[in-house]
Amino acid sequence: MCIRDSPQTIPEGFNYDKWLGPAPFEPYTPERVLGDYSGGWRSFWEYGSRKNGDWGAHHYDITQWALGRDHTGPTLCVPKGYEGEPYQYFQYSDGIKVVRDHPENNGHMIRFIGTEGEISVSRGGKLETSVPEFAKRPLSPSDTRLYKSTDQGQNWLDGIRTRQTTICPAHVGHRTATICQLSGIAERLNRPIQWDPKREQIKSDSGAARWSDRPRRAGYELPA
Repeated sequence: MCIRDSPQTIPEGFNYDKWLGPAPFEPYTPERVLGDYSGGWRSFWEYGSRKNGDWGAHHYDITQWALGRDHTGPTLCVPKGYEGEPYQYFQYSDGIKVVRDHPENNGHMIRFIGTEGEISVSRGGKLETSVPEFAKRPLSPSDTRLYKSTDQGQNWLDGIRTRQTTICPAHVGHRTATICQLSGIAERLNRPIQWDPKREQIKSDSGAARWSDRPRRAGYELPA
């Protein structure tokens, strides 16, 4: 991606090396590290994977959770524009499809479409259902109770102190991150990616499989 700002002196007190982490070294520019929802680091493949790894980490996590797929993942990722495809999407083995940036979202961030109606959700506790009774129906003893957390930062710190499971354990976050990376690979290569969620490998595409990892800068190698 082109840099709109010329390389500049790293601000005093800012550990740019740690900020870059394992990513390839690039000269410091304000645009590269800017925390802007419409640009900044989110626009760079190396850090935000062109937003696949930014907002995707939030929204894909919710869809995985709601669909009961925290321990697995999709089998297909298709980029926007491939053979005229209007939207980027990924699909599970049972045919369930998750579409990114579809305009018919009822003003919400995530829209679930089922056989009996729809449920739309957003940040801030916003919930809307196409059938009013969906939101009013009390939970039965057999219904799933979700982990409630009102402060994700505190939840993380509490997990460190108490060793209790956080609202999003590492292995669950790994599955969400996998979708983000697969979506980014499909977009960059402009072709569908087939994924084996059990073996966690890209299928039938050795060229795409090479994107599953990248060299790490000295000092950031794995294992740590």
